[in-house]
Amino acid sequence: MSVVARVPVDEISQAAREVRLGRILLEVIGAPFYVLGWLVFWVVVGGLRGVIWVAIAVKFGWMDARKSAQARGVTMPVWPKGSAEDRRGVGTR
Repeated sequence: MSVVARVPVDEISQAAREVRLGRILLEVIGAPFYVLGWLVFWVVVGGLRGVIWVAIAVKFGWMDARKSAQARGVTMPVWPKGSAEDRRGVGTR
């Protein structure tokens, strides 16, 4: 038996007849939009995470600089009113 004789031609033909060209075309057209939406989501999530990280790092730097300045006897402004430290009484003079 040759290799060609072992190929399931009838099954392949049946599967080919069941293919819907319109659906394939819609999937090919829609796929880039799906990928674009997925990428934009992760860029936005990553960007927001980065912005939040930077904001928290700035706050920690501000508080450390303030502690250092107080140890040297230099007056420095406190973190803006309404922050969590103000509500807990942390960093008050």
